[in-house]
Amino acid sequence: MKKCIAILTFFLLSTSCTVSKKAIKYSDESHTIVYLMPNNIEELLKMAMAKRQENIYFELWSNDSVYRICINQLDEKLHNPWIQNSNRKLFINGKFFPLVFDLDRTFAITDNGDELLKKLAKEKYPLLNRKLSINEGVYYIKFKKVSNEVIESGYDGLK
Repeated sequence: MKKCIAILTFFLLSTSCTVSKKAIKYSDESHTIVYLMPNNIEELLKMAMAKRQENIYFELWSNDSVYRICINQLDEKLHNPWIQNSNRKLFINGKFFPLVFDLDRTFAITDNGDELLKKLAKEKYPLLNRKLSINEGVYYIKFKKVSNEVIESGYDGLK
């Protein structure tokens, strides 16, 4: 009888741990760095997003006094590790969207952390693969850093 109770207890504990791990896998955002836009910028982004809700990500550019944020469409045919592996997310309309920075194009490599460590263990320095995305036709907003005042917005390259 004691063996039966012990086996039943072990079974219940092991399945409950498995179930909780699966639930965390799909809903856990604890490792996400969440970014929020100022209200006026978020409202403009929401309006532009209404036209394209699927497979979008955001790019944030910065200079001394101005931010520029773009809504980009993710091409599922192209492998883009920066977007797929990013833990930076922009939170809009109750959803998290991948966020990449202008510096990712300059300094980020396409390997994830595990791949990099394996290469370094073999004394192979990773190649600095650059990905170029063309931002023609994407919706953008330029706004001042201090005041959040919108300088301009619209679609790049479209007349």
